[in-house]
Amino acid sequence: MRPLDRPLTRHLALAVAVKLAVLAALWWFLVRDHAVDAGTEQTAAHLLVPLVSNASSSGTPQ
Repeated sequence: MRPLDRPLTRHLALAVAVKLAVLAALWWFLVRDHAVDAGTEQTAAHLLVPLVSNASSSGTPQ
């Protein structure tokens, strides 16, 4: 018996194919035209922002 002759296998294969088609359609209509313009300086400035801390300057948490 071939693998796709079993009903459960056929059902799961169809479900995966439909989900992939839906994801591809969503990407095609919602994401493909969006571009991110992040330069090196912008990325470094974003990542190196100091975190706000509620701890005292002595370094011990309150």
